[in-house]
Amino acid sequence: MYAYWLALLFLLHSVNASPHPHPHPLAKPRHRQRPANVVYVPAPSSSTSTVVQQSTSIPQGTTLGQTGGTTGGTTGGTTGGGGSVSLPASCYKYNGLGVGLQALGDPKSIISSVTNQPPCMYGRFITMISSGGQITYDQPLDTGASKAASVGAVYVVSLKPPKGVDFTVIARSASQIGKDIDAMAAGFQGQIWLRLAHEFNWYVQNGEYTGDGPGFKEMWTAISGAITQKSKVKMYWCPNPPSSTGDSVDELHQKYWPGDGTVDLVGIDAYLTPPSYNGKFSDSVPTEFCNKYQNLDLYLGEAGVLPSGGTQTQQKYWLDQVKNGKSTCGNYKGFLWFEMTPPGEGNFGVFSNGVAAAELS
Repeated sequence: MYAYWLALLFLLHSVNASPHPHPHPLAKPRHRQRPANVVYVPAPSSSTSTVVQQSTSIPQGTTLGQTGGTTGGTTGGTTGGGGSVSLPASCYKYNGLGVGLQALGDPKSIISSVTNQPPCMYGRFITMISSGGQITYDQPLDTGASKAASVGAVYVVSLKPPKGVDFTVIARSASQIGKDIDAMAAGFQGQIWLRLAHEFNWYVQNGEYTGDGPGFKEMWTAISGAITQKSKVKMYWCPNPPSSTGDSVDELHQKYWPGDGTVDLVGIDAYLTPPSYNGKFSDSVPTEFCNKYQNLDLYLGEAGVLPSGGTQTQQKYWLDQVKNGKSTCGNYKGFLWFEMTPPGEGNFGVFSNGVAAAELS
């Protein structure tokens, strides 16, 4: 019934939309719709962005060092490969939660308004390109690895399938993709979390991804199985909140869970949305979801306010929810804040405007 009303509301919104409509409350930021072969580098004090052309090759030869030690993350439960998820011992944690960034700039400079410690995780968005039966990428897989390594952070790679290419077709290139991931991992002295086809439930529904639950599982297990650097590469299963697609936690699991032994950590992307801007952490990350995967560590893959970053008041409210989420989710271990200014949008960041300094210091 919820799905029916959601679809009806979306239809009414579309019919009544003005020539320049506001984004639908459940729409995702346009930063995830960037064209192939470019990456947007935002100016620190405005929404103006520079477009930088990127090659699709994976640079080889340089070992990226990671400073500091690691401490075990997951205790018990299912792991996808060789060992547990871990965070650098010296990284910044707030009340035990690892603090990370989805960002483009220098990670230590970004977080310096809060602490002189480095972030625990540093992430980048990369999109596959399918051409002639081969998979390339809109930028090198290790495009953010040097910045992550410079502060000893976990490198989080959000790897999106190419638009219009079915999951099952991507699965046929699993061997090549696995080799590409292994090559990246060989040059990185730390953990890499592969957030493969993140928000799969939402992006299948809105047409950004092509395929269905069985196809997603086939792609996931094929790529996971092709990766040999399992002590370094951890498979990060990260949907959108189940309610965004009208599913219960059990329905989401039945449709998209790829199987025990193929997932090392789980997550959800959690944004505060209009019109009310009064959502709770447990609305985005249901306690039922936490309990379902209680033997796996849970990290928010993205956190922020829609649309365009929201106001500072809204950011403060949501950051307060995010930093206190452990009260309703026992296996919640940390979050990556979306610290970017996408083209044509506002600044989603909270470390550059004093919000994080007030909330996380």
